[in-house]
Amino acid sequence: MTAAATDELEDNTELEDDTQTEEEEREATPEEVATIDCTPKPIVPRAQLGIIRGLAASLAVAGTLVLVIAKVAENELLVTVQPIAGEKEDAASALPIQVNGTPDELDEKLIDALAHYVPAREIVTQTAAEIAQATVAAAARQKAENIKRQEAYKPKTRTAQLTVKVTPAEATITVADTTGKTHEVKVGKPTTLPIGKYTIAAAAPNYIANTTTLLLSKNETTELKLEESKELAFALS
Repeated sequence: MTAAATDELEDNTELEDDTQTEEEEREATPEEVATIDCTPKPIVPRAQLGIIRGLAASLAVAGTLVLVIAKVAENELLVTVQPIAGEKEDAASALPIQVNGTPDELDEKLIDALAHYVPAREIVTQTAAEIAQATVAAAARQKAENIKRQEAYKPKTRTAQLTVKVTPAEATITVADTTGKTHEVKVGKPTTLPIGKYTIAAAAPNYIANTTTLLLSKNETTELKLEESKELAFALS
């Protein structure tokens, strides 16, 4: 065999080997790509759920739901579970479950539906309660801020001092504002009062009572003198 023939034979052998290798690799590669099962798995194990148990688990304390079973065809039922929105829950969030099928199928389907519905319902009710709490807290904060703002802008009451002197010294005095409210004022001592109009009355046994009015706009001193009763003077004479 010549050298040229030998080289040609080797080239053909290598080509056959490469072709065989490619075919083997093609056979080893799976034609279908592996897929991931994205079907939601029941959050609550089915072994822990029965129909009544699942319905009970979807209820909060004092919660209510309506169960409606309608026959839509000869051997087909439509089951609707409608929760009643709680006091702190938006009615739109109380979404129902609806499952249809034959009576035999419904036992299985409803349990599967409840397995997903129960945790979702818990999240909804919990979120509604948190929103309600946040709303109440926000309203309380707003109220406190409004009161604080009102106090900040509330005009301060202007005051002045009133000193009342009276003769005789044992006389008693009464100081009242325009609303009739009386203010404790000690004779001869300055007393701080809101600016405004006051009626000052003085009285003493065996003396004629005396009354005066005063518009207090700055520190003032006023004096009341009581006259002896004529009856007393006549008796002494």
